[in-house]
Amino acid sequence: MLVVACLVTVSSCRRLTKALPTTRAKQREGRTVELPIEYVRLLETGQSLEERGLSEMGLLKEDALAAVEILKAAGVRILGGDVWTIKDSNYEVTGVWYTDQRPGETDDECTARSWDESSRYIAAYPDPKEEEGVWFVLVPSDGE
Repeated sequence: MLVVACLVTVSSCRRLTKALPTTRAKQREGRTVELPIEYVRLLETGQSLEERGLSEMGLLKEDALAAVEILKAAGVRILGGDVWTIKDSNYEVTGVWYTDQRPGETDDECTARSWDESSRYIAAYPDPKEEEGVWFVLVPSDGE
């Protein structure tokens, strides 16, 4: 089966879902992370990977790209992400991307670049072989 996805923790998705219909809320390291309700709803369509040993929710590649667009529309910077490949029940990180602020770059410029880099990375990531699954882990900024 060919699967390409974006990951968030199952507990995070459950916590976010309970927050509906408020617009945003998530706790990370004692801070509230604000995320768009459309992003939370997109996560609800994901597949739980708990049975496979990960406390994550998976989204198909198209949904990961849609997640970038939702975060873009809400002005939420994407710090980066990881790519997990699964083959024969073995999970490994096979790619990483991140967007650090460059010297002289404004916050707005860095945020815009984070969306572009995330979209390009996800879209360009090679399709997995038939026996593999690939998941993208997006890390939205907590605004600090």
